[in-house]
Amino acid sequence: MTLGRVFICPRCKVASNSGCIGSSSEPNLDIFGNHAVRCPSASGGPRTEFWHDPLVLMWERLARFAGYKVGHEARNLVLSAPGLRADFFIPEINMIVDLRTAVTCDKQLCVKAATAPGAAAEAGIADKESKWKAHVDAQGDVFLAIVHEDGGRLSDTAKDLLHRFARHFGISPTDQSMFMSYGLQRLHAISQKGVARLSRALRPVPSGAAHIPSPSLRFGAPIRRPAGSALARMGPPLSSQPLWKTAAISRLSTRPVVVQPLAVPPAAPSPALVAAVALLENVAA
Repeated sequence: MTLGRVFICPRCKVASNSGCIGSSSEPNLDIFGNHAVRCPSASGGPRTEFWHDPLVLMWERLARFAGYKVGHEARNLVLSAPGLRADFFIPEINMIVDLRTAVTCDKQLCVKAATAPGAAAEAGIADKESKWKAHVDAQGDVFLAIVHEDGGRLSDTAKDLLHRFARHFGISPTDQSMFMSYGLQRLHAISQKGVARLSRALRPVPSGAAHIPSPSLRFGAPIRRPAGSALARMGPPLSSQPLWKTAAISRLSTRPVVVQPLAVPPAAPSPALVAAVALLENVAA
């Protein structure tokens, strides 16, 4: 933050001078994305739009890629709690899947997450199962909670589900390994892209009048190469290249190009042509 200037979150309106989280030295508002991913006003808005929903769509694509049919955001799946809505449903195996995005810097999990990898994912699974598992088990279906942490870590349940998709995709180790590599890469890329978009959407803004630079200037615009002499050409000289190629290079070059005609050696007469000419000369004589 700029010294002496107060910034606020565009969603929850918390200010940069509002102190720290509990008794820690972590400020309530920062410019590095910690507040953006745990902002209480972003749960049903930017956090869902930029992070949660793209992950759900990718999981559904992986399930279809593996050969399963998928129901997106199916309603009324649970008879005893019709208000619950799952992220997706796989009817072939009667599995209800709900996805959660977890924040490792949450004030209730930060200390544990710093010493125990996957603590935020375990807390997310426990929260989901407290709402779903008893109702789903009572009707004979399978409930699975999968969690993505903001740093990119997957919960063990998510890895197990991805392995199940891989086994359904192919029976050979090569096919399964290919599916796992593709799935892990796509999920990680989409998760990190979602966190970046969320951090950018909730970046703090000045509380008073101030000049806010454009995103292109803030994140750095590419520097153009200074004007000067043309780069050295690699390859054969222009005189040995076709005329159409020489003309194209001269049009794109910053220096004038002298087009030299190709030296064409005289063609030697064939033996058959020499014999025919000699025969005509004898007949004429």
